[in-house]
Amino acid sequence: MKWTEDEDKIIIDNFETFNSTEGIEVYEYLAQILPEANKDAKEVKRRCKQLKIATNGTKEALERSKQLHCNDLKRLKAMKLIAASRKFFLHKINATGKENISIEEVGNYIDFIEQTQKRINEFK
Repeated sequence: MKWTEDEDKIIIDNFETFNSTEGIEVYEYLAQILPEANKDAKEVKRRCKQLKIATNGTKEALERSKQLHCNDLKRLKAMKLIAASRKFFLHKINATGKENISIEEVGNYIDFIEQTQKRINEFK
């Protein structure tokens, strides 16, 4: 389930308010105050565990949220690079007009893609 920084902030800011309630109710309350009512109590509970709100507190949970969203952004960029590389590779194969492409040519394309990815990662 995808979480936004705003949703994380709402959960973090309100966790202490509802934490005195028993059992799953805290997560039901938090799910109800989210702007988009598309997450249930189980999902909110899972997110609270990911953010480590109960064990680490508000400040650390906010930092954890930033870290998780940063990791999501890195994964998204990597996925975009993979998709672009695949599109490039398929375009090159089709552009050759060959029905059969040699293992060496495939290897050259893969090397090119890996070198490009390495340069992009070094640039970051």
